[in-house]
Amino acid sequence: MKFEYQARTKTGEIQTGIVEAPNEQNALQILHRSNLIVVSVDSVEEESVYLRQFKFLQRVSGKDLAVFSRQLSTLFAAAVPLVSSLHALAEQADNPKLQEALLDIAANVDGGMSFDQAMKQHPNIFSDFYIQIVRAGEESGTLDKVLNYLAKYTEREYRINAKIKGAMIYPAFVLIVFLIIGAVYSAFVVPQLLSVLTQSGAELPFTTKLIVITSDFVRNQWYILLAVLAGGTFFGFKFLKTENGKNLWDRWQLQIPIFGRVFKNIYLFRFAESFGLLMRGGVPLSQALETSANVVGNNVYKDIIMDAREKATRGLSLASALQNHPEISSMVIQMVAVGEQTGKLDEILQNVSEFYEQEVSNAIDNLVALIEPLLIIVMGLAVAVLVAGILLPIYTSINAL
Repeated sequence: MKFEYQARTKTGEIQTGIVEAPNEQNALQILHRSNLIVVSVDSVEEESVYLRQFKFLQRVSGKDLAVFSRQLSTLFAAAVPLVSSLHALAEQADNPKLQEALLDIAANVDGGMSFDQAMKQHPNIFSDFYIQIVRAGEESGTLDKVLNYLAKYTEREYRINAKIKGAMIYPAFVLIVFLIIGAVYSAFVVPQLLSVLTQSGAELPFTTKLIVITSDFVRNQWYILLAVLAGGTFFGFKFLKTENGKNLWDRWQLQIPIFGRVFKNIYLFRFAESFGLLMRGGVPLSQALETSANVVGNNVYKDIIMDAREKATRGLSLASALQNHPEISSMVIQMVAVGEQTGKLDEILQNVSEFYEQEVSNAIDNLVALIEPLLIIVMGLAVAVLVAGILLPIYTSINAL
């Protein structure tokens, strides 16, 4: 159950918030342990089933997490107590799900739970990687530095993801509009133009016959096309959620011409960034490799990192454990070797992640610049097929009269 409370601190300051406890008595005990003088405690009514279903659809975006990380880092660096910082950020949060999570975390920390354990109660918001970093900061007494590292990491991860999504919006929009116009044209315009050709009694060219078949299918069997598209999309996503489907997709995307190199750079960026941050936070090598393997987001690279972890635990250097995998660039291997020799692996990995962040950014910019002329060529070919299949035969028939 959740209880809304109003209390005074030892200095007389009024404090309000929400605490979660099995009953009112436990809620009072949690507040008393926090050295608060309770003024009132009222149970919060349970949300309706419909509201809970609606909140289930909500999610905390990468931008929300990046903003929260930066704000928490700033408040903590300014010596604001953790619980007070969490309450302040909860009041400012625009996302209801994040707001509720922060209040719950603040209440648990107030009740004596460690910060990382309180975050662990919300796995849909805070990843295992995020929690590992916080735990390392708490154990080493460097939570202020760790929060600053996390703020930079989440901001850079958000920038990369936002740039990738932004690059896909334009071609996706153009493709959808093109398909809609093509469907409308095939269903309503093409039949009118074809009637002119059929009345002339002339032999239709192959291109025209193909357009006729397509037009008839769109007008009369559109539901089959819709069912195939819907079914293919549904079962495609279901297959990709299976282990075999995920492995197949992860391996295939690395082999796509042009795009494969971009995907490789993205995964190398994630590996270098997450692994370097974990090392900087004081997480042991074996645990840092395991966590970064789960963060990287590709099963091919996950298997490579876990294989390197196994070899590293047997005494082999990390650079040697990585060098037999062509998916890991020679530059990364050389930089890791230098980092191991100099004892500055975390700093070297930060430089590697910055390099690949720039590589990904440049590659996306180049792809966006390449996509625009490609779309123009595709639309030009579609117009050429239309002219060759309908307008040119009509023009020929008119001249023959």
